[in-house]
Amino acid sequence: MNLKITKQRGFSLLEILIAFSILAVSLSILLNIFASGVNNAGVAEDYTTAVQVAESLMAKTGVETPLQTGQTDGITHD
Repeated sequence: MNLKITKQRGFSLLEILIAFSILAVSLSILLNIFASGVNNAGVAEDYTTAVQVAESLMAKTGVETPLQTGQTDGITHD
């Protein structure tokens, strides 16, 4: 009985396709997480600006603008 033992070198096409599929899924998940983080940073910046404007307007109340009875509302230009 004569058996030939061959050593396998390299990767098969199926192994390469599976590796690329795993890589593609991983990269898409990472890019989605990154995009979500960038979006959340923008929203946080908007909230910070809104809080600063509100604190500024509250600090002016009673100092620059005398308090009056009634309702005051408006839109800021900041």
